[in-house]
Amino acid sequence: ALPIWSQNMTNEYIRTLADMKVILKELCTELRDERKAMNELQQQFAKAKAAWEIGKTELKCHTAQQLDSGKQISERPSPDLKSALKREREEHQHLLAESYSAVMDLTKQLQISQKNWEQEKVELQDQIGRA
Repeated sequence: ALPIWSQNMTNEYIRTLADMKVILKELCTELRDERKAMNELQQQFAKAKAAWEIGKTELKCHTAQQLDSGKQISERPSPDLKSALKREREEHQHLLAESYSAVMDLTKQLQISQKNWEQEKVELQDQIGRA
């Protein structure tokens, strides 16, 4: 038979391992959820980027058509057309700047989240190694 102190140590190790198993399962679940959220953000970004590219192309076509129709009437576009195109271009530049800012914020959030998960993973591995 094992001495009592040895049995107590064995039981303590078993409880510690069981606790660590629970923690690791929870961490895996959190990581899976975090990856799912990251993938969703990447898909949203890809869709937004594609929509922006389509809008940009449509705007270029529209601008070219407006300029062509303006040239047919007179060689130079009217001041109203010029100012309308300038306003439209400024609006699109503003939207692009906002979109870029949002993308950069999301990218930074993803990087911070990944860094935190890596740090937590290393800490858990250290705890397991010490157990």
